[in-house]
Amino acid sequence: MNNPNGGANPSFCDRSHNNQTLEDNLPSATLPVAEILSVVDSTSNSNMDPVNWSKTKKYFIVAMISYAGMITGISSSMLYPALSNIREEFDINEFLANILVSIYLVFLGISPLGWASYSDAFSTRRKVYLTSYVLYVSASLACAWSNSIWLLIAMRGIQSCGSSSVQSVSAGVISDIFIPSERGSAYGIFYAGYLAGQMIGPIFGGTVNQFLGWRWIFGICTILGGILVILTFFFLPETFYNRQFEETLPTTMTSRALKLRFNPFLPLKSLSKPHIILIVAYMNTLAILHYVTDVLIPRSFIDDYNLNSSQIGLVFLAPTSGYVIGSVLGGKFSDYILRKAKAMHHGIMEPEMRLHSAWISALILPTSYVIYGWFLSEEVHLALPVTMLFIAGFNGYIVQSSVSTYLVDVSPDNSASVQAANNFIRYSTSGIIIAFAVDIDEFIGVGWTFTLAGGLNFIGFFLLLITFFKGKLWREKNN
Repeated sequence: MNNPNGGANPSFCDRSHNNQTLEDNLPSATLPVAEILSVVDSTSNSNMDPVNWSKTKKYFIVAMISYAGMITGISSSMLYPALSNIREEFDINEFLANILVSIYLVFLGISPLGWASYSDAFSTRRKVYLTSYVLYVSASLACAWSNSIWLLIAMRGIQSCGSSSVQSVSAGVISDIFIPSERGSAYGIFYAGYLAGQMIGPIFGGTVNQFLGWRWIFGICTILGGILVILTFFFLPETFYNRQFEETLPTTMTSRALKLRFNPFLPLKSLSKPHIILIVAYMNTLAILHYVTDVLIPRSFIDDYNLNSSQIGLVFLAPTSGYVIGSVLGGKFSDYILRKAKAMHHGIMEPEMRLHSAWISALILPTSYVIYGWFLSEEVHLALPVTMLFIAGFNGYIVQSSVSTYLVDVSPDNSASVQAANNFIRYSTSGIIIAFAVDIDEFIGVGWTFTLAGGLNFIGFFLLLITFFKGKLWREKNN
């Protein structure tokens, strides 16, 4: 059943030797996803298969990619408290200062298309990590020495390119080494690292900015990235492994498989599948809420509550601690729901069953952000909007853990590419929108800004419902 020469990732579909993958439209002989998922929810006999590695080794790998995710999170959020100082040093307006945040998000969305496509096409995770981390270190050092706002913006974009491989390729790593009923917990732990970075980032950025200056923010990022390069080079194994289900899948499937060629736009092909595009569209509304909140926190709390940059960093503890707790608990909860559904359906699992874990939080989430916006508008006691930030963050990542793992479950063959397409949509859109978030806030007020963003997310809730009821039918049509 296992190819001794190749093999990895627990997938719904076949991966053949010599870097082969299946076409999206296979003959009708293809087995239903649920049946294949049931097959791969147990390990194979090959010691070469990463799914059979020890639990200690697997979670060591998760810890390493979680640390990488933490650095990405720090890099995305560290500049929020320092934007006013950068604006003063370079004598620029608020819009141009916010471009430093926007450019990072836009490239965080675009760059993974190349990283993930290369990873899936050439059967490697490790080489992608090493290349991207070296790029990140070089750009961080250049940011620290930038003497003009345009150079800083350009280097900030390259820094984002370097850090952007983590989220998409790490989805592939988790698919490589874990069976489906374990992926939610693993993904929750990995994503907790990214979110911990977002929690640490504003505190780190605010404190360093206040006592050492904003350039040292990038200096410390250079050090953290250098440590990551060393750890990856010496301790991270290659997890990509080609597995064939010759005893389970029709031989016509392997004979018709075509060699996957590197194409950075290939991940976008996954967006043609309705069960994927609807989930990605919903996650886009989550990202918009998240990043509009982040970019407006310094403005709202400095203007209305007279906080300094270090105190602004502490305000970010509320949503980001909610992100971390929600990510870890959400991952475990979604795995629990999936195992429970499997038991109720005689050992057959459908990926849509996982979405049951998201319903309540998906309704609490937009309500929390709307209340938060009007708390700020009315300038109530500081504790009230900060509490709503925690509630919104917690429920947001209960949902995020469920829907992100769903994307891995329905596309384990090319999970890195699907995650890259997801990141492309949500980060690119969010990066563009937050560039204008301050103007929108000034035009309609903070209360209506969050009512608009929360309403968009509530509409997105119906996309989850549609996917839950129609996802299986769409997947079978694709097969």
